[in-house]
Amino acid sequence: MPSGPTSESTALLRRPSVSSISSARPSSVHPDRSQYGSIVEDEEGADDDKFTDLTTTWQAEVKILAWYSPPLILTYLLQYSFNLVTVFVAGHLGTTELGAASLASMTANVTGLCVYEGLATCLDTLASQAYGNNKKQLVGLHVQRMCALMTVASVPIGAIWLASPWILPLLVPEKDVAILAGRFMQIYLIGAPGWAFFEAAKRFTQAQGNFHASLAVLLVCAPLNVLFNWLLVFRAGLGFEGAAMAVAISNNLQPAVFVLYVYFFLPASLECWPGLQWRRMFQNWGPMARLGLPGILMTAAEWIAFDILTFASSYISGKHLAAQSVIMTVCVTIYHIPFPISIAASTRFGNLIGYGALNAAYIAWRTHYLVFVVIGLMDLAILTSLRYVIAAAFTDDGEVRAIIAPVLPVVASAQLFDALLAISNGLLRGLGRQKIGGWVNLCVYLGVRSVHGVPGDYNLTALDYIELAGLHWVGNANELNAGYAADGYARVKGISAVVTAFGVGELSAINAIAGAYAEWAPVVHVVGTPSTAMQNKGACLHHSLGDGNFRIFADMAAKITVAQANLANLDMAPAEIDRCLRECVLKCRPVYIELPTNLVSAKVPASRLSAPIDTSIPVNDEGFEDAEVDLILDRIYASKQPFIIIDGCTDRYGISEEADELVRVTGFPTSTTPFGKGIVNESYPNFHGIYAGSAGKQVYMPWAQSCDLTLRIGPLNSDVNTYGFTTLPDPGKTITFHRDSVEFGGASQSAEYSNLHVKSLLRKVLGRLDKSKLPKYNPYPDLGVPSAQLKALPPTQPDGVIDQESFWRRVSTFLRSGDIVLTETGTPSVGGRDLILPPHATLINSSIWLSIGYMLPAAAGAALALRDMIAEFKRAAGRTILFEGDGSLQMTAQAISDMIRNRLDVLIFIINNNGYTIERWIHGMHAGYNDVQPWRYLQAADYFGAPLNDPDYPVITRTARNWSEMHAVLEDKAVQDGKGLKLVEVFMAQDDAPDPLKKLVAGAARRNSQS
Repeated sequence: MPSGPTSESTALLRRPSVSSISSARPSSVHPDRSQYGSIVEDEEGADDDKFTDLTTTWQAEVKILAWYSPPLILTYLLQYSFNLVTVFVAGHLGTTELGAASLASMTANVTGLCVYEGLATCLDTLASQAYGNNKKQLVGLHVQRMCALMTVASVPIGAIWLASPWILPLLVPEKDVAILAGRFMQIYLIGAPGWAFFEAAKRFTQAQGNFHASLAVLLVCAPLNVLFNWLLVFRAGLGFEGAAMAVAISNNLQPAVFVLYVYFFLPASLECWPGLQWRRMFQNWGPMARLGLPGILMTAAEWIAFDILTFASSYISGKHLAAQSVIMTVCVTIYHIPFPISIAASTRFGNLIGYGALNAAYIAWRTHYLVFVVIGLMDLAILTSLRYVIAAAFTDDGEVRAIIAPVLPVVASAQLFDALLAISNGLLRGLGRQKIGGWVNLCVYLGVRSVHGVPGDYNLTALDYIELAGLHWVGNANELNAGYAADGYARVKGISAVVTAFGVGELSAINAIAGAYAEWAPVVHVVGTPSTAMQNKGACLHHSLGDGNFRIFADMAAKITVAQANLANLDMAPAEIDRCLRECVLKCRPVYIELPTNLVSAKVPASRLSAPIDTSIPVNDEGFEDAEVDLILDRIYASKQPFIIIDGCTDRYGISEEADELVRVTGFPTSTTPFGKGIVNESYPNFHGIYAGSAGKQVYMPWAQSCDLTLRIGPLNSDVNTYGFTTLPDPGKTITFHRDSVEFGGASQSAEYSNLHVKSLLRKVLGRLDKSKLPKYNPYPDLGVPSAQLKALPPTQPDGVIDQESFWRRVSTFLRSGDIVLTETGTPSVGGRDLILPPHATLINSSIWLSIGYMLPAAAGAALALRDMIAEFKRAAGRTILFEGDGSLQMTAQAISDMIRNRLDVLIFIINNNGYTIERWIHGMHAGYNDVQPWRYLQAADYFGAPLNDPDYPVITRTARNWSEMHAVLEDKAVQDGKGLKLVEVFMAQDDAPDPLKKLVAGAARRNSQS
């Protein structure tokens, strides 16, 4: 039976360091140690000049690979040996047994082992984090909790496995094979806890930096598994059931051997063991469950392809199922030879490149490829010439052999390409993965698929790495638009990257980066800077201020980013990149990274680049968190008139789901701020639109002020977002949820606790919420339900002028679930607050920075993020819809060119009201400075080179001067489909503005006049 999917975090799969491999090299391989001496990594202080004359020969390279490879091969084969032994034994028992082994393997992987392994991966975060925070005994507690959680998970897993003799025959046509596989799983269930506990236990030592314990366990248990199979299957005559017993015993033996190994050989690690915590091990499972679920999905995906083939083979015949079992085993086993060798080759090749030994690297490269060609040809020759022997080795059934033998030459041919692919990937790792330019790979890891920016002479070499990393280069028309677009991309996808050049480029983008900082958008800003030599000399370079000070622009960026890094120090570069990216994700704000042009291809220590960036939220102090939860629940239960306000930072803190659930479960009256619109489902009966304070309904503000408890989540207390600060509730009656603190009565009760993260806190509040204790409204307040307004829209006159008051309600009927709606600062932003969004629609607006022109390029970024997410199956199809003012469009019109260049699907409603209407209402209703030059907006697509009559990217323009034309546009299928670029020009009166806007700007005018 297989040992299950192998964790990528397991030490056995890690690439050893250059220094450790080099120092382990035998003297026989290096007759002249001055020529082949141990090479240390950069951080150990090696002198580059010392190695520039290093040479090698193909014979020496072959010997080095021969020395490196056997331990690695052994490690990988030990991981797979449990499965290999089971299939080998089953094949000699009969065709039915062989097919049953394959079917049982598939079923166990999907229904059980992947669950255990996926859950265990969360310890890679929690246990290592606890150890790093010097909470050492929390490591042992996490392991105990995981074992308890796995025990609970074993109940449904056990139920499935126990019932598998009855379930599998319903799915597989070969009933005898299915029943036998089910019987195997029933017996194998005995060993499932041992397998699960070992996966949890080995994280105990890995968190402490010891990666040898699990290897030692495998060196003991893998041979014992062979012995048990021989004793039980053949000596005791238990047959197929004996094979199941053998692997079950071996699995249960693994945690026992692990405990003995730790006790006798690693006693120092026991400082992390708090003793058995019977009560605490069954508490605080939430973080483990949330981290474990993605791990389960990822682990299952690793094996699903093989499992589909296995399941499909069962529908051909039992013979084909047995043959598939053998072929799969041979494929995986054979690949466990070239892949570990490629790791050794990668290390050696990267070592030589890193130390400037280019001639030696060239010899090594040719030797390595030759070695892998030989390996591939040997695989081809062995599998082809011994195809009948291999088939006979696994099974005694002549028909199954007849299926296997002809297929093995095809498998062998594939192995030749697999071997070449392995060495190609290995050499690419050695050549490029350790370069600073590899930062783009980390962006891929965090979810970025497209990089915005503008090329410049200081960043050109860095741009070479973007396509190599599988990223899409957007290529914006200017840096300001690139920054805006990156902001829009980040608001949809969760993170973005923009690349500019030193000085002129980065300062062009600084407005956008400041806006991202103000409104919590995680943007990675990478700036290509002059070479370190020129900077150190204080040279008078172009794009500088000419004073030799190259820190001025970085100092500016430090004010509007949460982390900064200058990658001039090669030893620190990987750690600095990790730090910035982690801060960008966790704090949801921009970061700034300087990349000197001469260091783009410089080698850096590889250890950090091979490890994932830890973006997990730190674990709260359990006792303090529980106390806070109790206090919150007590306040909720004691309230008579509670009210919930959802603000925009709710999304930035990653707690939108928790907020939505709180609204749904409690049934409390709920509103959002303008910045928070779209976060909660607007179809809920207790959702009452935006709380507009003095600019809203007269009944709403007095009622809100009379509430004895207001729950504010993710607040942004700007003047625009709070309608001139009139929506701020009484602090003494308010609980405010920030990212890492909770305020009661205006004074933070958690100021001294820096690790109180609100997501975990809210999950506990929801988990412990007793609905029977919630206050009940009787009668429920009459605050209005926005969704009901769509059923009673007032009629419009066909030739009537399109007005702001009616437009936004009418256009709400056009929106669909999954749409991304953007409203530009001005009349669209305020009018868009009256939109009634369908479930799962997203609204993007600005509530503090208010840089007009932002939304047009942001729509390009949002549309690109939507396309990337659809390609990743992370989001269903949707449309990107922008409501843009005419004055704003003139600020950033080149973004339309970016849309066309990248073939982005965007629908743009251009609100043409002849200038800056919001400014007219603030001051100067008829002043010429609030006018703009009239443009022929609908000709923009032609000017920017849009394709003509391209069915894959249709460009459609429409005009709406009255309600008849407006209704025709909204009902036009070509406009509705969301494909291509659509430009709709909507004419409105110059002085027409939504009523809330008039009240809002009146307050702004008063504040502007205050002394």
